[in-house]
Amino acid sequence: LDDLSSDDDRISIEFDLGSKKYDYPHLLAEHFPNLVAASSAYRAAAYFGLYTVDFDELHKADRRRLKVQKGVDVNGRNNIFTLQPAQFWDAELCQRALGYGRDEVIKRLTGKVPLVKPLMDGVYVVFNDNPDLTFEEFCAYNDRLKPVLGLA
Repeated sequence: LDDLSSDDDRISIEFDLGSKKYDYPHLLAEHFPNLVAASSAYRAAAYFGLYTVDFDELHKADRRRLKVQKGVDVNGRNNIFTLQPAQFWDAELCQRALGYGRDEVIKRLTGKVPLVKPLMDGVYVVFNDNPDLTFEEFCAYNDRLKPVLGLA
């Protein structure tokens, strides 16, 4: 297969956070990283509604510029464009997308996010664990933390 994220296996689990029967911060801190480790993922993301679609639409020109002007492959295996509420990146993805390893990710994000920790050979980050996250808050932490990581 080509080295494209569209060729990856996927697992999708959906929760109705509106029911309040889930402890969302605990789910992200404890259960989600266990699923990542159990599946030996190279990357994983906890999405929040359609915020990614809306964020990508707002930044369509940036994605195009990265692809055309800078030759950045925006397929997901070689870059990180949107910071989801929680994400895992293995060692190879850290190097491909960021140019440095998990220890540097941990150093840059410690004290700036609810949780950042080593997981397998990579890093697990909870960027936001608010079950009532607004789209504006989603955009705000992306705008604030992408530069911390050196992302365009």
